[in-house]
Amino acid sequence: MKLELLNRRELEVKNKVSLKYGLAEAEKDYFLAIVSKIIYESPIRSKIVFKGGTAILSLLYSAVAVFRRP
Repeated sequence: MKLELLNRRELEVKNKVSLKYGLAEAEKDYFLAIVSKIIYESPIRSKIVFKGGTAILSLLYSAVAVFRRP
């Protein structure tokens, strides 16, 4: 699996344009989105269950904006 990661400046620009909340929150959400993507694309995805809404909420706010590159 190969991921194209954003650098801090790219994340900052995307955050200002579409997410519009603090950079620290955007960085945390970006990290959660990357980890979620790695888990989803790995064989362990059928063996784990997320409980709670933190990761899901983070994905709702960040996954579309972060993973959709122009």
